[in-house]
Amino acid sequence: MLGGTSGHRWGAFKGRLFDGVDQLAFMEPAHFITFRVSPGVHVFTANSWMNKHSDRGAHITIDVHSGRRYFIETGSFPGAPVFGIRDVDCQSAQSDGADLKALEPVHFRPAGKSTAVLETSFPPCSANDLQYKP
Repeated sequence: MLGGTSGHRWGAFKGRLFDGVDQLAFMEPAHFITFRVSPGVHVFTANSWMNKHSDRGAHITIDVHSGRRYFIETGSFPGAPVFGIRDVDCQSAQSDGADLKALEPVHFRPAGKSTAVLETSFPPCSANDLQYKP
């Protein structure tokens, strides 16, 4: 209930994750998913489970480089804005992700099925992991 309020972590996110206009997955709280996307500029969106389009919600633009891994976090808030999406460094993601479960394939959408990387535990950090800096 305090998620996203001052001094507290973001609240759990249950909703749709997009890359551009393509829905990748229907996210569930306490889950993670890894996608392998092509290099270039991507606009990722976290949106309500009720909205089937990426035009609303929270957006982050990342210029993806080949051979690098990026970590993004989604969350919810008790007021406006309702949803958030941001980049985080690997160490923070690893710490927060230690108790997360892999998202079940039933939650992948067509665009996500072709880019999803099936993992059984949250990925460890490596030297190529970046926090995106625009």
